[in-house]
Amino acid sequence: MPAPTLQDTLNILHPLTELFKEVFDDSTIQLTEQTTPADIESWDSLSNLRMFMAVEKAFAIRFASHEIGHVQNVGWLIQLILSKRTA
Repeated sequence: MPAPTLQDTLNILHPLTELFKEVFDDSTIQLTEQTTPADIESWDSLSNLRMFMAVEKAFAIRFASHEIGHVQNVGWLIQLILSKRTA
């Protein structure tokens, strides 16, 4: 599989930002690939689960349980989404 392009990343980042605003009830969220759970005040274990469920629905993918607890940053999440969409 070829490396994702900048456009591939942006095609995920923009809708993901809107999804995060809704899930975390914060219209000021501006995601970057470097955004981590520590950057979003309301990103706790329960909201993490809600976020993954919303991402699964929005992008028509499924995550394995071991993937849900290991969010390093939004860039990692984007790569995970891209890998599942091309699988």
